[in-house]
Amino acid sequence: MAFTSGPTSPALEPLIGGEDARIKVDILPVTLATSNGQIHYFEQEMDTPARRNRTPSVWFTGTTRQILAGMSASLSAFSVGQTFGWSSPVLDLLTSDESPVPMTDDQSSWVVASVEFGCWSIPFFAGMLADQIGRKWTLMTTGPLYALSWAIAIYSRSVWGLYTFRIIQGLCVATVFVVCPLFLGEISETKIRGAVGTLFQISLYLGILYTYILGELLSYQDYQIANLLVAILFMITFMLVPETPCYYIKKGRDKDALKTFQWYRAGRDEKDILEEFEQAKETIQNDNRAGTNSTLLSVVTDRTNLKCILLLQGLLVFRTFVHVQTIMAYASTTFGKGETFISPNYISMLYAAVLMLSNLPATYLVDKAGRKILIVISTAGCSVFSFLSFGYYFAHEHLQLDLPIVCSYINFVSICMIGVFFSLGIGPLYSPLCCEYFPSNTRAKSSALMSFSGTTLQMIDYKLFYFMYMTWGMYSNFLLAGIISAAGLVWCSIYIVETKGKSFAEIQAMFTADQAKKDEKNERNKDVRSEANSVL
Repeated sequence: MAFTSGPTSPALEPLIGGEDARIKVDILPVTLATSNGQIHYFEQEMDTPARRNRTPSVWFTGTTRQILAGMSASLSAFSVGQTFGWSSPVLDLLTSDESPVPMTDDQSSWVVASVEFGCWSIPFFAGMLADQIGRKWTLMTTGPLYALSWAIAIYSRSVWGLYTFRIIQGLCVATVFVVCPLFLGEISETKIRGAVGTLFQISLYLGILYTYILGELLSYQDYQIANLLVAILFMITFMLVPETPCYYIKKGRDKDALKTFQWYRAGRDEKDILEEFEQAKETIQNDNRAGTNSTLLSVVTDRTNLKCILLLQGLLVFRTFVHVQTIMAYASTTFGKGETFISPNYISMLYAAVLMLSNLPATYLVDKAGRKILIVISTAGCSVFSFLSFGYYFAHEHLQLDLPIVCSYINFVSICMIGVFFSLGIGPLYSPLCCEYFPSNTRAKSSALMSFSGTTLQMIDYKLFYFMYMTWGMYSNFLLAGIISAAGLVWCSIYIVETKGKSFAEIQAMFTADQAKKDEKNERNKDVRSEANSVL
């Protein structure tokens, strides 16, 4: 593949003799320094008619490569789904007389919950590691760790072995939540960045569905082996994927960054690739000049970055307390409180399938309709159907009305529709926004902070859901979900910042401009107050 320098690449003009010159250049390990101090890695070739008319031959276009790389990276999210779904099909077996790992009911609950110890302990370290060794290799570490955890599950016959297995998986879960959205966002061009970002949530639900189905069909031993195969597939495919260009630029490795841009943008005009490289480099340099990424304290003390944290924290609260993830964990309890027409295990499978399939419209629409409108529609739909399910459970549990069987069908559809609207916006779009909102110099550490916060909120929701169910009844959970979703509708309509079709530089310019306006307004108000005080 070749690059063409011209009027839009003034940095190369000293090398090629002015704006009207045209020289074909291939990326080779030859260093050329321009007069303005910028460095590019090219070998010059004379322009000929044959070269001018030659179309680069590539196996896949850049868009296809970005999607394939995103799918490979999202196998780590698939493994997270396996972690979340693993316990559901095997808990009854583990606490039975035929258990391959004998344990009490209390021990089984700790097997489920021990994953959270890993989730809490690692996110900040994962964020720092992503800045030090790269997004790719930090994410790659989860492959061997997942393989090790599944091997422990295969061979362990003690409850402490399963505790270890789950804690290791918790380390992987936190790492994936921190790094995978960064990787997906940084490899993607603007026009498909939202769609590539939704691969994370789709893969997660696919992993849950995978465990639900195979857990019902396979023996305990074969179930663990089937889960191990996914970790092996991830390591094989992700090894072939390049690092993100942004990481290389942050490390001053312009040559590697340019090569990576060439791979991820294969088939595009060479001049456009060079322009994107120069724009990305300028954006990262501006981010570095704007602040420091040396400490976690700087992440929350910078006012622009703090605004992004608060925006995403609000979105995180709304997506957590709509209870979608918790409903999956308590599927048999949730659906068992009404008259059901299929077993709770099959309801869990159906619910996971609905969540996975309903992510697909978001993948198609996110870069066409925009993030904000989908999130607003999502919160509105979640609110409406949460109140509908609240009405059913209130009538069935609290008022103890003898409802016709059709009402249980309507309630099941209503809960599924909560999942559908969740998957349209606030579910899958949180991860892309987490990458887009933060500047490059704080992106990894900010994502680590959000991952830690998300883990904490989800744990609170697990406990709160069960407490409210035992204290007041299932209807109270859906009443809370309806109220919080309605609040989310208002909040997201006002505060969520649209990023559709915008580069990272344009997004940061929006946040910086907003902060500058607020600072200017505060200064004017301060001057007015000072003048008023002097008059008095």
